[in-house]
Amino acid sequence: MNTDKLRNIGIRLFNYEIDEFLIGVSSGKISPIKKENNWNELKRKVQCNQFSDVDVRTMVEICQYEPLTLVYELLDEVKES
Repeated sequence: MNTDKLRNIGIRLFNYEIDEFLIGVSSGKISPIKKENNWNELKRKVQCNQFSDVDVRTMVEICQYEPLTLVYELLDEVKES
């Protein structure tokens, strides 16, 4: 499969998973595995819809949210190809 198709698959998977993740963060259903000092600030950004791509990736990493972790791995691999 060529890289353009893989990238498109990754983007579609990201778009499918991101809403559930952001709703979970905002509502408190998704939280960090270990205590993080900046979690409340990140959560507030989500609640105010003022978050960046870096913020989302940081939240995914500290929550160890597997669906988006796998999507980011796929997108990183495709980017390196």
